[in-house]
Amino acid sequence: MRNSGQLEDPSPARPEDAATGATRGRIGGAGLLLGALCVSGITNPIRINHNSNKGAPRIITYEAEKAFKHVKGDISSCQVKNGAFSHLGDQAYTIFSVFAPSDGVYRVTLHAVDCDDSKKTMVDIQVNGLPAVSFEEVVLRRNATIHRLPLRTGLNTITYKLHGGSLSFDAISIEGGLMPADRGATIPYDTLEAEDATTTGVVIGPNRTYTSIPSESSGKKAVQIQGSQTIVFVTKSQFNAFVIRFSIPNTPNGQGQAAPLHVKIGDADLTLNVTSFYSYAYGNYPFSRNPGEGRVHHFYDDVRYFFTDRNFPAGTKVQVSPGDASIKYTIDLLETWNVGPAYTQPSGSLSVLNYGADNTGKKDSLQAFQQAIQASTQQKTSVWIPAGTYTFSQRISLGNGVTIRGAGWWYTNLHGNDFGFFGQWGNPSQDVHLYDFAIVGRTNHRDDGEISSGAGGSYTSSTIQGVWIEHNKCGMWLDGPFDHLHITGVIIRNTFADGINFHKGITDSMVEQAIIRNVGDDALAMWAEQPNTYGRNTFQFNTLSLPILANLIGIYGGSDNSATDNLVYDNIVEGAGIQAGTRYNSVPLAGTTTFARNTLIRTGSFDIYNANSKGEGALWLFADNGPVTQGSILFQDITVTDSLYSAIMFYQGQNNNINFTNIQVDGAVYLFEERNPGGAYVQGVTAINLSGAGTWICPNLAHDFKITQGPGNNYPSTVVQGNC
Repeated sequence: MRNSGQLEDPSPARPEDAATGATRGRIGGAGLLLGALCVSGITNPIRINHNSNKGAPRIITYEAEKAFKHVKGDISSCQVKNGAFSHLGDQAYTIFSVFAPSDGVYRVTLHAVDCDDSKKTMVDIQVNGLPAVSFEEVVLRRNATIHRLPLRTGLNTITYKLHGGSLSFDAISIEGGLMPADRGATIPYDTLEAEDATTTGVVIGPNRTYTSIPSESSGKKAVQIQGSQTIVFVTKSQFNAFVIRFSIPNTPNGQGQAAPLHVKIGDADLTLNVTSFYSYAYGNYPFSRNPGEGRVHHFYDDVRYFFTDRNFPAGTKVQVSPGDASIKYTIDLLETWNVGPAYTQPSGSLSVLNYGADNTGKKDSLQAFQQAIQASTQQKTSVWIPAGTYTFSQRISLGNGVTIRGAGWWYTNLHGNDFGFFGQWGNPSQDVHLYDFAIVGRTNHRDDGEISSGAGGSYTSSTIQGVWIEHNKCGMWLDGPFDHLHITGVIIRNTFADGINFHKGITDSMVEQAIIRNVGDDALAMWAEQPNTYGRNTFQFNTLSLPILANLIGIYGGSDNSATDNLVYDNIVEGAGIQAGTRYNSVPLAGTTTFARNTLIRTGSFDIYNANSKGEGALWLFADNGPVTQGSILFQDITVTDSLYSAIMFYQGQNNNINFTNIQVDGAVYLFEERNPGGAYVQGVTAINLSGAGTWICPNLAHDFKITQGPGNNYPSTVVQGNC
């Protein structure tokens, strides 16, 4: 709905200006619609700030410096009171990812300053990419203006686009909003670990040994059941859908088998079909489906189910039992979801059903989708995918100005071999927007010569929001050069390579609120492969776990990139919680690479290819292609818990200009592992429960690496030496 933009007199201008006790910023926070997000003993309780007036709504504030920005041209900063953000001019826009506890219309306050002091500018406001408010002009009273916006349960995006004039954005505040997680994504489901449930089966783990099933389990534990054994979960919240993370044995030829799994919920008795077809890999990188190569790994997959006609209350018992008495089933966890109604078709959009698409999945819908997309670009409208299952014989290439929407990832499902949406390489697709559907591929192996991603190619000035991807080789493999891609609120699971990789010359792009698990390589990676310029990209507020290989977050080269406010846990092999350096023919690091306010749990892993290295650190500095000397790397406000080996590892080449500030380590073998020349500055670094020593060094590097001590450090001064 578009209206004339009637304004209200905002009072107070900022929540902190009122005598209400409300505060601003992201604090506290746990899963969406649940009491807490538990990661095997780590709990982040929700701390919602209420006004002091009884019955007044809570006010949640989102700072502009955390919002995604798209700036046209060189816009100078605007120095204003309260530290307002950057000065955005004509055609620029900023996008806030926000959360609401339920569907409804919310009172939203924009805190901004007109840098030209004209007290007016023209702004369009979109919610989830749909027009919400069109202001002929914005009048700022006390540096704020209020509007009412329709938000849906969970994640929303609010976009402010300027037409003429200019504004300096400070923040937005939402009355009655939902407090997001302070680190990691705001999770839209409850997670119940099998080892915490009631079971007549066998709890396996904890065990981090590569090729063991517990090593790939959440929290390094799971439950195995066979015959008449059961697992009984007790749910925390109302739900109408669930996901079970499971593993069953593979066939001797490695090609996969199917089996029934029984699930009883109240009077509902379900038999789900599960399979090992999309799991299992063997041998060394890049792996195969041949059991004869040994080193079996990649055990898990997910099965999901949605009750479209009923809900179950909190406290419901969910019983899981084998459907085939001869098979041993491993159950890692249960997710329970409270799925809302399907989204409705936007006004003026073109339904793919009108072009012959089959929502039963029986016939190929490729041609129908292509015709609908072509018509939508000609008519300058969007493509609508109603609820249903759609099958495709190949991936779809997108040109400019394409918007595709589904009814939600529990309703609109797209299937196909190596299926995905691809922007144009070389001449990037512009103004492409993908919303609210699931892509489920059929990839069951890794072939690095194969193009298989839920989203791929190149996208400029584009959006990917609310998309669920699994069973592709990669979740998203994106190739620059391009700029200003915003990815938010996506789920990626069960792939054979990376979750999301920003490859080559990508700039000014962001991934936030992503939930990524059980991918075959880096969960999130920035790979600035030469020769393209690359930088100012951000990974923020993401929850990442259980990559089968490599790192949870990797930044390889580039300028002024950042990874902040993320929750990462459970490495498996050949990877770290966070790795930074020069690798894979990357552009050298330049500017300041920032890692701030990240939480790492059970990260670091075994090194299976280097006999002289027992493992990788939770934080891993790797100067492979060349020394890290041009720019600086900042690690600030990092928590490392239960690292497999060292907490901080300096490896190969020369690492300089590295700063560690306010690092807390609880559980590791060593705090520092020095395997190369260089140096680092440390301040406010504390470490407890080290089973080895404060520092491990190579004998031939005993005087070649120097740690400069700042104030506030508290860790053991012990030093040991080992073979390099």
